[in-house]
Amino acid sequence: MRTHLAAILSRSIQPVQTVGEKASDGNVTIEIRQHRISIGVLERKRMWGEGGCDPITQAEYSTLNCWAERDMKPYVNATCCPTFILATAGAWLTILGFVIVGSPIKVVAQPLMDIMWLGEATPSEDTHVYNVARVFNALRRCLDELEAYYRGITLPPTSRHTLPTPTSASLFPYPTMYTHDNAEVRFKYLITDDALSRRRCFLALAETEDKTSKLVVKFVDRYGADAHRLLANAGYAPALHYFGTLDGRTPTTSPDVMKSGLYIGPLRMVVMEYVEGITLHDAVHDEEDIPANVRQEMADALSILHNAGFVYGDLRSPNVMLTKGGPKLVDFDWAGKDGVATYPRRLSKDIPWAKGVADFAPMRKAHDLEMLEKLFPA
Repeated sequence: MRTHLAAILSRSIQPVQTVGEKASDGNVTIEIRQHRISIGVLERKRMWGEGGCDPITQAEYSTLNCWAERDMKPYVNATCCPTFILATAGAWLTILGFVIVGSPIKVVAQPLMDIMWLGEATPSEDTHVYNVARVFNALRRCLDELEAYYRGITLPPTSRHTLPTPTSASLFPYPTMYTHDNAEVRFKYLITDDALSRRRCFLALAETEDKTSKLVVKFVDRYGADAHRLLANAGYAPALHYFGTLDGRTPTTSPDVMKSGLYIGPLRMVVMEYVEGITLHDAVHDEEDIPANVRQEMADALSILHNAGFVYGDLRSPNVMLTKGGPKLVDFDWAGKDGVATYPRRLSKDIPWAKGVADFAPMRKAHDLEMLEKLFPA
């Protein structure tokens, strides 16, 4: 396996001894400033479940062990440790992306492809071989780009007695720029808050480099940007600064990609104004005074959306922010056109949804109005 992969990827693949005298089945390594960095880690089994552990899980631990080496500390503090994982079982292969993010740190190992059959016993062998070759060609190019990334890293200065402190780049995702009004705006991440993050997206608090504005940055595969802008212009939502590709340079103007009721990407970045306040959910929980006009303000916001043919779709107390400037809706992931946009799969069974709300069901204005009554019962 290592011999074939080495030829395909044009790189040497050798086991690397790590902490606890552990070794992976193979590592793609580069040397920079006398540091040996693993940019690819291979684990293989003869079959799934061999030895009581599948190769994916074993590869994740092997990769973590590589980065746990003491001489990796400068790169751990300066990057999010991106690494490719290759896991095989017999003639099956999958590739994952590995990063270390957050504070305290979290390890993320995300599949980048399905588990792929490498054999040739298929009805259309030429097509199959071509598709397998495309995967390996992409991996080879990605390893080249990853090596260039590490060689371009500027490590923070250290002494024998001090260790560098983690930088923003080492703790959070890579996008740190977006375009707004034909100008580039650069920002840095401050915190992620699990209490604020949604099940379907990553959410973080950020700040512009000049420290003049705080931002909320999130990554989504579906988003009601038009509905968001409509309510932001009316004062019922935070200003939407950017919605588009992850490089921050190309705003999205085309509709969400949807197939059989599923929103299938691509992943995009949302950057919006950060508003000070408390959610209606927290205000009720903490027995705070609720402004008397909140219900009417939300009814007015829905009226603006509905008159333009939009449905909000997720009117619940965690999505209503109480601010000094009045209540605002903050989550437009589901918002879309009445009768066209659909609810996502796996809706929570613990929420008393409006009648007709179900997985993949079309979103209707009547659902918004019924959820408003549930939110503010007479």
